[in-house]
Amino acid sequence: MKKLLLIGLYLLTHLLHAQDFNNFSKDIQTYTQLLKIPAMAIGVAKGDSLIYFKGIGFANPDTKEPVTADHIFVISSLTKSMTSVMMQQMEAEGKLRLNNLVNDYPNQYFTKERWDNKTTLAHILSHTSESKPVGQGFVYNGGKYNVVFNAIKGINKIDVPNDMTRAFTYEVEKRLIEPFNLTHTIARYDSVKHKKLSSSVATLYKFNKDQKLYTNSRLNLPNMQSGPAYGMMSSVHDLIKYSAALDKGVIISKERYQKITTPFYKGSPQGMGWFVTTFEGVEIHWAYGYGDDASILLKVPAKNLTFAMLSSTDMASATTRLGFGNPFNSPLICAFLKAFVLNKKEGISFGTDISAIENQIKSKKSTFNFEELFAYATVMRFAPESLTESYPSSDDLLKLLIKYYPVQAKWDTPTAYEIIAKSNDKTVLDFGKNLIVKFKQSPQQHPGKLYFGGLILDQTQQTAESIAIWKNLADGDDYQEQGYKFDAMMKLAKYYLPTNATLAKQYLSRLIKYKEYMGGKDRLYNEAKELLEKK
Repeated sequence: MKKLLLIGLYLLTHLLHAQDFNNFSKDIQTYTQLLKIPAMAIGVAKGDSLIYFKGIGFANPDTKEPVTADHIFVISSLTKSMTSVMMQQMEAEGKLRLNNLVNDYPNQYFTKERWDNKTTLAHILSHTSESKPVGQGFVYNGGKYNVVFNAIKGINKIDVPNDMTRAFTYEVEKRLIEPFNLTHTIARYDSVKHKKLSSSVATLYKFNKDQKLYTNSRLNLPNMQSGPAYGMMSSVHDLIKYSAALDKGVIISKERYQKITTPFYKGSPQGMGWFVTTFEGVEIHWAYGYGDDASILLKVPAKNLTFAMLSSTDMASATTRLGFGNPFNSPLICAFLKAFVLNKKEGISFGTDISAIENQIKSKKSTFNFEELFAYATVMRFAPESLTESYPSSDDLLKLLIKYYPVQAKWDTPTAYEIIAKSNDKTVLDFGKNLIVKFKQSPQQHPGKLYFGGLILDQTQQTAESIAIWKNLADGDDYQEQGYKFDAMMKLAKYYLPTNATLAKQYLSRLIKYKEYMGGKDRLYNEAKELLEKK
């Protein structure tokens, strides 16, 4: 009898997990069909065991080779998570201290105006180096993260002609890739060492808006190398090995892992190289990548679970604004947490019928339904219209959220302000205007939130208020590398040109100054130059 009960319990558990997997698979299918994702690998692991895998599309469109857990994808900014781990190793060995000033290390490649004399390595790793005072305001800056290369180069004196990043890639290979048997992870391509792996590298795809389809995008594998913030390549299997080794405390101690996954200051979504989120009492550690590709590595330590997603197109990151620090902007992360962590067998089934979606809300109103719908409202705002034309619009979804969930903390976020600011719907914009009044004194004044808040007020004829918000962002010396600040400067310059040419000139001159030392001769830089020349 006892044996029969154990068998019955095993079968019941197996069936429940199968149901979880089925629901998860349906959510993945909905998402990937919506965006017509050409190639994606999704895995879920318990410890170091892969308990779920789904490959979408073809790793090689010519051979029609299905995507597997061993296919290699570019991981872009997931590289940062590995850099942060290596920096902890170096600190444990006494080779550096993360509280050391950036100025303590030789500077060969970065303009010194990019940090002040109080900026530490920890400030760079935690994305808090742009705030004033330094260390007290998070804003994601992928490029500036590379500044920690100064310290790595100071420790590893290796110098290879035409290979600026060799000191970094050497350390990654010796500290992570080789000792932990990451056989499908590449930091720098070697034609001899990686010859057999080249056939496992997934083709990149780029969405062509004119042709309304994905086309092959060239990956220059022979010249592939990486730096502290970008460029490494890996597979689902290897990311799971890496995650499991972190959980076991064999890469760095558990105490040091806790350091990089603890909010850098109260309220920050970032530790050092890892984002940190808590939802319904469950702590989540995660990182993502966004280049010509998209990637996510998300860990739930209390459940010993890891979620990994790799895609050879940027669409899954380009449409989710994960850099603001909220993982629930991604429908895929919502689907994973719903199925494997929150034990919710059902949620909102996203589809083409807005009435059906509203009926689901009425029948099962919950906080998590808000998260799922908000994620899709975000995706629908930023995805190309040719992919989403038969689905409910972002405005349709936002109006449902406003109707049924008007009071949610997530409304006071940069993502919410941005998707509202990009609306032309009066109901949505009026709601946004009321949000700004409600959350005006919020301590978390992210520069993106300020810029888009100004846009909302400007679109609702609150000109004086929008100018005040943009001045709050544009004035001062904080966030000097953020496009939001530059955009606010240009808005102010154009506003003042007819009435106060001197003030307009000051904003244009500061914009040019910031852009010059970044080496950013882009649209705003050239436009500012032209406006100054006219005056």
